[in-house]
Amino acid sequence: MTPSDTTDLAEVAIGLYVETGGALEMTTVRGETRTVQVADFSILPVGVTRVHATGTTASGIHALVLT
Repeated sequence: MTPSDTTDLAEVAIGLYVETGGALEMTTVRGETRTVQVADFSILPVGVTRVHATGTTASGIHALVLT
């Protein structure tokens, strides 16, 4: 997935997988904007509607969704 300051994810994510750690700024399903620090190869179990480009330094971010 590509972080964006203006576009929500196509589907609500139930978690994020991050290949390269750093800061991760996101909007939760509750509408709160949160910034967390994550390590390389992290799985973050949180409901997310958007990962922001501004404030995010982590990369290789994958949204985990139910299909």
